[in-house]
Amino acid sequence: MKILYKSTRVGKDGIPFKMYKIRTMVSGADRMGPCSTGLGDQRVTRLGWLLHKYKLDELPNLFNVLKGEMSLVGPRPYVPEDFATLPREQRRTLTKVKPGCTSPATLLVPFEEEAI
Repeated sequence: MKILYKSTRVGKDGIPFKMYKIRTMVSGADRMGPCSTGLGDQRVTRLGWLLHKYKLDELPNLFNVLKGEMSLVGPRPYVPEDFATLPREQRRTLTKVKPGCTSPATLLVPFEEEAI
C-alpha cells in the first residue's frame, strides 16, 4: 500500500491540481463512501485516526504550498465532483483565492469531530 495519497482538487481560478496527503484510509476507500470522514468510519485505519486527529496527514500539503497551488490558510480544496454541486456564486467566491492546508474554521475549532 502506498503511503501518499493524491487526489485531484479544484484550485485558484478553477484550475485543477493534485493534492497530496498521507494515506489514512484503507485502499479503495474513495469508492466505498463519501470523501469526508466521521467518528467511527470503518475505512480509516487505527494509525490513520491518530494522524488525522493531529492533522499530520496534511503535512504533504506543504509540497502543494511550495508549488504555489495552495496557501497555509484558506478554504479547503474540493474534489471536482463536489465542487460542481455548489451554487455558482459560492464556486466563484472559492476560486478567487488559493485553497488552504487548513481553513479559518479549523483554526477556531481544531478538533471538529469532538466539537460536533
